Amino acid sequence: MKILIIFSLFLLIVFLGACQRTPIQAQKDQVDKAKKEQVVWIPATIKNITVGKSKYNDLIKYWGKPSFKQVFAEDGEDEEIRNSEPKTELGYRNIEIDGLKPNIGVIIGDKTGTVMSISLFFDEMTKEEAIRIYSSDYYVVSTGDNICLADSQKKGDETKLIYPIELVYPQKGMSILIRGDNTVMSVNYTDKCS
Repeated sequence: MKILIIFSLFLLIVFLGACQRTPIQAQKDQVDKAKKEQVVWIPATIKNITVGKSKYNDLIKYWGKPSFKQVFAEDGEDEEIRNSEPKTELGYRNIEIDGLKPNIGVIIGDKTGTVMSISLFFDEMTKEEAIRIYSSDYYVVSTGDNICLADSQKKGDETKLIYPIELVYPQKGMSILIRGDNTVMSVNYTDKCS
């Protein structure tokens, strides 16, 4: 009988402790869980240029003068463009990357001079060829969806996605944009998951 009373008190204490958990604590627990699941995005280094770290002068030093230069207007209609750092795109040709010579677009932040992204454009490359070159260690999202997905949020069925799709490689700091006909639009290296 004594053991039954002690056990009942123990259960009561556990029950009351669980009931005392506030909505604020529950919300904090959800935030902590999301932080633990966050994607680890590792910015790439391509031919001595590290996305998010290297500067314009590094690019000129290692890759030479660009084939073209385009400055983005600061007064765009898109709020994201208006509120972001002005950018310049530099174009390169005839630089070998991953055994290929794609057309290359490099976005530089005008205020910081930092390389913000590098995009590779291929004349012809299939999804299968891209996977052979870059590996099958990716997850897939529809273009426009958040690519910063935790493991628990990743979509598994490619057939239900809306094209174009992105093959996302967080450990390489890159994503590959794939058209509906399974050809590659671009390979994109960014400084952070966005």
